[in-house]
Amino acid sequence: MAKLQNIKAIRQMLDGTHFTQTRQTVGFSDAEATKERNKKREVGEKWPELDAEGNVIAIWEQKQGYRIKSSPNAEELRAAREYIQQYPNCLDDCRTTEYDKLDKRFRAKFGRCADCQFRLETKMKFEGTFKDYERKQMLANATAFFEQADKEIEIVVDHMSGKHGYVNQDGSAETWEGDAASAEKLREEYYAYKKVALDTLKNYK
Repeated sequence: MAKLQNIKAIRQMLDGTHFTQTRQTVGFSDAEATKERNKKREVGEKWPELDAEGNVIAIWEQKQGYRIKSSPNAEELRAAREYIQQYPNCLDDCRTTEYDKLDKRFRAKFGRCADCQFRLETKMKFEGTFKDYERKQMLANATAFFEQADKEIEIVVDHMSGKHGYVNQDGSAETWEGDAASAEKLREEYYAYKKVALDTLKNYK
């Protein structure tokens, strides 16, 4: 019986399946890894998981009562997605891979890169729809301008209508009344000009 057991053991050794060959040994690195996994973390804390060569293979984050594991380049991918989403109106076949100052200007105005904007306008010119698009853009720009101008004209009118004063170096004060009539005239002229400008753009062909 003992002989048969020895033969079996020899065969396992030749196959590499003997328990002395497959038994896992725990070294210093394994102990350190176990210690790292069991380390108490604060909620929101992030830390890297390293392989035997010291390369980052994952990023862990401590949540309330659990941990989540993500790819080591997850932050870069998230940043890339967010950057791409800054151009939400780009064409489906957008060809821009690197953005410059001109792209950023077009993004602020149209939500798309310069190349997509130029191609879109060229397409509309061939289709005969560019004039209508141009009118709408001009009207949108004018409307935005007048929204700000409305606030500024009221500040000017209030300042012109109110009482003002000035203190001299010797401590004496001078005051004078505002010109409410001139202020109101300025307001009327401004809103009349605004109406003409917007009506002209609305009827622009």
